[in-house]
Amino acid sequence: MATKEYDFIIVGGGTSGLVVANRLTEDPGIQVLVVEAGSDQTEDPRVKIPAMYDALKGTELDWSFESEVQVGLILM
Repeated sequence: MATKEYDFIIVGGGTSGLVVANRLTEDPGIQVLVVEAGSDQTEDPRVKIPAMYDALKGTELDWSFESEVQVGLILM
């Protein structure tokens, strides 16, 4: 397997990670690797169509993360 060198490795392809990757690659001399968990689900209509988000709940794509109560959090 050939090895490749990167200037930056971004862990997480969420909104922030992809914005940072995009900004970094504005310089054509910089190599960026974005690492994201899971397999490629871009062709799954439940992922492609925002209105189908609820159909993902309870599936293998729902990691069921929960948070603890945040003291001092103000909901508006």
